[in-house]
Amino acid sequence: MKKRSIIKITSTLLIICGILLVLGAAALFVKVSNDDAKAKAFSQEIVSRLKDETPEAATSPSEKSADAGETLAVIDDVNYLGYLSFVGYDVTLPVFADWSFEALNYAPARYSGTVKGNDLVIAAHNYYSHFFLLNEMVEGNEVDLTQADGSTIRYIVKKVETLEPTELNKLTAGEYDLTLFTCTPTGRARATVRCNKI
Repeated sequence: MKKRSIIKITSTLLIICGILLVLGAAALFVKVSNDDAKAKAFSQEIVSRLKDETPEAATSPSEKSADAGETLAVIDDVNYLGYLSFVGYDVTLPVFADWSFEALNYAPARYSGTVKGNDLVIAAHNYYSHFFLLNEMVEGNEVDLTQADGSTIRYIVKKVETLEPTELNKLTAGEYDLTLFTCTPTGRARATVRCNKI
């Protein structure tokens, strides 16, 4: 009798834990979906404004940009390098000139480097509307970067690799003109796409 009671209590606890896990997963899915939708709407609005206002919105507002010889677009007091377009994909995204965790909630951002220095590194969340597509890209894919001055540079993907989270130094090392990175779908590594100018 006592053994049956323990089994019944254990079964009930396992069922409750299972229900809580399912509810937690559902809540996380809803949050991520909402974050993705907000980021997508933000990106579409900013890209539209960049297309309409560039190069009229272009300026060199900061010492960092002036030192790098860059022209940045300023929208709502925020600096943008321009926007990325992925050839063959229906994805166009603005690129913040300066990286921060807050910025990544809305759009890709420069992690390091410059276009002129041929060492530009751009990071983004792996939202479906943002850099999730990096997990699908292969050598030979093409990416356009339309800069704030209206000029467009086309890059070709030369290498696709997965880096460990501790390998941040490898993101900025190497002979690639453009590196794009995001988390892998599991979030345990970095999907990294290396490109050179065509």
